[in-house]
Amino acid sequence: MKNTNIVIYLLKGCSLLVLDIVTFMLTFSVWAFVNMPLFPWALCAILFSLVLLNLVVLVSSKSIELFGVGAYASALICTFLFYIFVMVFTGVTYIGITPRWYVIITLIATLLYILVILGLCISGLNKNKDMLNQETEKAKVLDVTLQLMTIDANIKSCSNFVEEESYAAINEAFVNMDERITASTPFGRITKPVVINLEDQIVLKLSAISDDVTSLKSISDQQKACKSVVESLSDVKNLIINREKLIIK
Repeated sequence: MKNTNIVIYLLKGCSLLVLDIVTFMLTFSVWAFVNMPLFPWALCAILFSLVLLNLVVLVSSKSIELFGVGAYASALICTFLFYIFVMVFTGVTYIGITPRWYVIITLIATLLYILVILGLCISGLNKNKDMLNQETEKAKVLDVTLQLMTIDANIKSCSNFVEEESYAAINEAFVNMDERITASTPFGRITKPVVINLEDQIVLKLSAISDDVTSLKSISDQQKACKSVVESLSDVKNLIINREKLIIK
């Protein structure tokens, strides 16, 4: 992987070097002396577009990571088109255009380019943020689902050694809590800190309940332990209700 990255950077560097050399050869050709008052402005515009193109190409990996492939590809195309515009516009108008109009038109083109790039960056950041939120939601939903499945399996295994009345109470409390979680907003969807904190508490309580149910077989006072499990399941149900209230606020 490291060798591949080095090769990619070398290819990028060689391609940009060729482009830079060609650009400088065109810029400093004999035509540059035809309109000397315009030359410094044209040189600045060409160098600016060339530097932008070099930067966009060289920071591709980081840009893709921050903004996504789509936004980066669009930004690269826009930057290349901006470079082409500057080169073609300069070449076509160099003989007859005045420095004032050249600067005005290139500044307008630069402003449009910057606005497009800003729009692409904002769009890319929002899209990456949405994707990250979706991944977080999937991970949390999966975690809660696995916790519930584990608790359910552990409760069913208790039917052989826990009194029928205690088992029924635990099972009823679990069903009520499970139905409440299923009907609530999926975990990880809401990014409010207070909601996230409550979700973490719920996950920790579910893990503790799973351990408590597993240890029922080895506890002498099972009736008290079963009552504690029922109370814990009820507490989780209340936390879920509180979570929904916080989401609505």
